[in-house]
Amino acid sequence: WCFRDGKWATISEQLLLPGDIISISSQSGFYETFVPADCLLLAGTAITNESILTGESIPQWKVSVRFRNPKDVFSWRRDKQHVLYRGTTLIQHEAEAASAHLSPHLRSKQTPDGGLLCEVLRTGFATTQGDLMRTILNSTERMSANSSEAGLFILFLLHFAVAASAYVLYHGIYLTEPGEVKPFKLALNCVMIITSVIPPELPMELSLAVNTSMLSLFRKFIFCTEPFRIPFAGKVDVCCFDKTGTLTSTRLNFAGIANPSNALLSDDGGVGDPEISPYFGDSANLDAVKVLVGCQSLVAVEGKVRGDPMEKAAFKSLGWTIAKDVAKPRKNNLSLMGSDRFVLRIVKRFHFNPVLKRMTTIAKLEGAELSLSPSSSSAASAEKGGAGTMKEFLVLTKGAPESLKGCFSRVPSNYDDVYMTYARRGLRVIALGIKTVRVGDATTAKAIPRSQAESSLRFCGFATFSCPLKQDSRDTLFALREAANRLVMITGDAMLTACHVAQEVHIADKPPLLLQGRGSEMSDGGVGKVKGAGGQGEKEEAARLLQS
Repeated sequence: WCFRDGKWATISEQLLLPGDIISISSQSGFYETFVPADCLLLAGTAITNESILTGESIPQWKVSVRFRNPKDVFSWRRDKQHVLYRGTTLIQHEAEAASAHLSPHLRSKQTPDGGLLCEVLRTGFATTQGDLMRTILNSTERMSANSSEAGLFILFLLHFAVAASAYVLYHGIYLTEPGEVKPFKLALNCVMIITSVIPPELPMELSLAVNTSMLSLFRKFIFCTEPFRIPFAGKVDVCCFDKTGTLTSTRLNFAGIANPSNALLSDDGGVGDPEISPYFGDSANLDAVKVLVGCQSLVAVEGKVRGDPMEKAAFKSLGWTIAKDVAKPRKNNLSLMGSDRFVLRIVKRFHFNPVLKRMTTIAKLEGAELSLSPSSSSAASAEKGGAGTMKEFLVLTKGAPESLKGCFSRVPSNYDDVYMTYARRGLRVIALGIKTVRVGDATTAKAIPRSQAESSLRFCGFATFSCPLKQDSRDTLFALREAANRLVMITGDAMLTACHVAQEVHIADKPPLLLQGRGSEMSDGGVGKVKGAGGQGEKEEAARLLQS
């Protein structure tokens, strides 16, 4: 549906123009609903499948621009949670009435099919999918058997041919009797010398070598879409790998909730054997469970929970499920019985930000009294006496330990030592934080800015996850290393975790060297960071230090 000439009408997606106001619904009657253009979501929430663009099958949450600061300049990178991309699939949507954040002109345009109110930003080849198609079609040049190496080989032979022709020409002109000189025969001899240096069977030999290599690869179930690129494989001496999903499986296992207060200190002051405990009924672990089940972006599609593998692993281990924005324990969850059972209704999400390395949600606890630490409960009771109409909401935050450290009101003294110890074991470590806020209603809670929500949090432990290696990772990388290839891992995970995996798959045969600052020069965590390595000079200095 498109709003034109003061009314809604159905038009072909080929007729859409930037600036059009359209309605997109996941209940269109088709098997799948595809987004027809890059659109800005003005009202409503959506869940999309962007695997056609990113290759990731994890559903993505899309929210309207309702709570976005109107003074901020639009950015395709920063505001991607507000954009529906062309070619992606709309899995679910939830329409909402046009509110005050839209102009009176837009507020009058209620969607006829109960769909999402969107504004077209880009169409055709100007969209993200169109740009990807242009890259696929025009980025690579066609290869043939006549490679540059063959040209260099012919050029090398040509030098000898030119030298031989020059000698024949010199001999025929200066060392032969004038009456016996035949210019035509002399020129013919020179041309024959130059042309005969190029073997006529060379293109056939090159094609035969490529076909032989392709058959050898085929026997090993390796298929090549551009066979004449096979000779370039002989130049490869560096192999780069991603970690998650490539060297390790995408399946994560929830190891448990770790609290620095349970860590055992060794004689040298380090962490000897921190305790990773499953869920028990104490208040500390209960708060951590609330963060794990309430701070997530999972969705239920056709009765199945879809989303981030880490969040799915936590839900499965803790015995929880989700329906829309409500997280609730399963019926067979024996850790919560009777009046202890509660549900969390998510009213606001601050989605994961790769720069901040954290995610936050605001949720309402239902079905039981707020179960927090004694200090939080007493503070809430004190506030309750002064404002009887105020409602309590939970702010639930999780993220990288070094990123969340500055958001906590207080952290244990061995905070860094504990999470680094877990990371050295190859575990993925997530810090958990919680606090309560008292506001008038859910609308006021939704308006809380992210900076305010992620301040003065109370630390409630670390969530730890293990990620097993794929079965053939070790053998494959060992074979590559034996073939004199340099192995490199490129990952966004914690450096200590990556180092543990690197040692297991033969990328590193000895403990890697980690450079970090000291004292005030060390950033949060300080792991794997080179002091001042922002400019080219500092990077070269760090490289020379590593080589020495």
